[in-house]
Amino acid sequence: MEETEEPEQPKYRCTECGWTGNKYDRVEDGSMGGTAVCGSEGGCTGQLKLNRVPDHT
Repeated sequence: MEETEEPEQPKYRCTECGWTGNKYDRVEDGSMGGTAVCGSEGGCTGQLKLNRVPDHT
């Protein structure tokens, strides 16, 4: 029996535009590492939340 690899679920969700994905942008805000913001191609810089993905049991 062959195992099929499931596509990776998006880890992040933007609070502004609703984008979900695994890549994010970073803005230099004076903090040591900057702040991670939305990675959508539309140029949104909304804050990210972890995207809650239900466990598959």
